[in-house]
Amino acid sequence: MCLCQCCLKARARKDTEKIKIDLGVKEKAAHLHHIATVCFWLLCSSQQLKYKFMADLQRAKVIVRRRAMEDAYMALKFIRNIHDMMANKLYRM
Repeated sequence: MCLCQCCLKARARKDTEKIKIDLGVKEKAAHLHHIATVCFWLLCSSQQLKYKFMADLQRAKVIVRRRAMEDAYMALKFIRNIHDMMANKLYRM
């Protein structure tokens, strides 16, 4: 692996491009979510359908949040395991 200045700069540029793409994807997803919400509100003519839609939307939000928390917890456990392995290796020396 090359560690010269030009290669490090190129790698940093690629990393920042990925971050910009991720932000663009988030913005597009939020925009599509807004459009879908407005479309469903227009389609729901009766009050009962609106309440059912709101309940489904709330349930979906809870599921997404729970999955995000589970992913964050798994990442935290992974980092903790790496830290423990490094600490054990250090103490063995």
